[in-house]
Amino acid sequence: MIKLRFAALLLIVASLSLSCTAKHSRSKEWVQLRVEPLESSVGWGYEIFAGEKLYIKQDKIPVVGGSQGFKTKQQAVEAGQMVIDKLKKGQSPALDSDDLRKVSVQF
Repeated sequence: MIKLRFAALLLIVASLSLSCTAKHSRSKEWVQLRVEPLESSVGWGYEIFAGEKLYIKQDKIPVVGGSQGFKTKQQAVEAGQMVIDKLKKGQSPALDSDDLRKVSVQF
């Protein structure tokens, strides 16, 4: 069940990423990406902004089932920065369990 949800989420994120990438690639403008921490009732998350526009809102840890937030603000910001790094490389912004381990997320 979790694998099916993850696959569906990856498909949605990939399609959004491709449509947003295509839109920006036609433009000659550079868009600044930044991560902002987001505190919620389940812990910490992050928001990714493209310029002043909200691009990604992640209020819980991706890949992990349920609604578990990051334990610290720093973990959330580091995970968000990984997403930005992936976007800059033209990769899918989806994080996997190996990415989360790099920011000391235990699940």
